Amino acid sequence: MWLLWLLLAALLGLMPSDATFSPLEEAMRLNYRVLFSRNPLPRGLHKEQYYPLRLSNGSRFVCVVPEVSQQQETSAVLFAVNRNVPARLLQRIHERFRNVCVRFIDGWWTYQFCWNDEVVQLHLPTMILKDGVLLATESQGSPTRFLLGVAPSKESLSFHFGIDPFGDRFISTRYPNGDLCDLTNAPRETEIRLYCAQSNEEEKMTLREVEACRYVTSLKSKYACIPELQPEMGQQPITCHEIDFATLQAV
Repeated sequence: MWLLWLLLAALLGLMPSDATFSPLEEAMRLNYRVLFSRNPLPRGLHKEQYYPLRLSNGSRFVCVVPEVSQQQETSAVLFAVNRNVPARLLQRIHERFRNVCVRFIDGWWTYQFCWNDEVVQLHLPTMILKDGVLLATESQGSPTRFLLGVAPSKESLSFHFGIDPFGDRFISTRYPNGDLCDLTNAPRETEIRLYCAQSNEEEKMTLREVEACRYVTSLKSKYACIPELQPEMGQQPITCHEIDFATLQAV
């Protein structure tokens, strides 16, 4: 609520003399935009939702403030790129993901990520069935399983917050010590990214090789939906209706 009082002070010209923002700039900085309207003032408002305003030219307005949940207000404060995830959240994440083991198929390869275990790349042999009877299986040939990373112990496992080029928030950690890479002569390693799957989004896993034998596994899951990963609150409108203050008694 202090943000709203600060905003109204800015609009009324009550900001300290050393303030570096104009009233409208201050509104934008606080993630609000101010709209002036001659439409009738909505009825049924609570007294906490509107504030009287008088401009220097004598025009009178009543400004209606949008309702914003406490969770939305604190989300941006809790989230900071590269900040370590607090221990209390790590415990919650471990509890939610402890039995999670996910696979997805990309062409010839199948990728599997198991929480607190490993990330593997493997090819599952093709089986030919007829009437429920196994007729043949694909010959194995060269090795078809690669270890892409192993989970460190819980004591050494650390997570930090991040944001991708699309603006989506995640928490990430690294699974090192995979199989030796022929190209780099170093163990393979995978970064694990956990995204929150919103109510209208599908839970899914993807894996990509960002450089030789270095991988990023992204898992979008409802289990990762903590307040810090919620989308940042969009800019909120404060609509100021031009009005005769005598009509406030009817609100």
